[in-house]
Amino acid sequence: MSEGSEKFEVFHKEKTVKIEAVSIGGQSLYKVMFSDRPAMFVTKAKDFNAAKFWTSVPEGRQELAEEIGELIIKHYKLNT
Repeated sequence: MSEGSEKFEVFHKEKTVKIEAVSIGGQSLYKVMFSDRPAMFVTKAKDFNAAKFWTSVPEGRQELAEEIGELIIKHYKLNT
């Protein structure tokens, strides 16, 4: 992903979720905008074993971050 932003939509639990992908200083963040709850940011991080996982920024919405992260991956696989 290049510097700047990209916008797309995914479907989560039968609702449209708007995603804005932003690359800042080489790090990819995704602003996730819901119609029925506050927006959140998700990104990929590495655990102590260097395994990658999706997390929310700030932390605290881990399960939702993982669900949305998988939809982001699916979007890129279908559109590249």
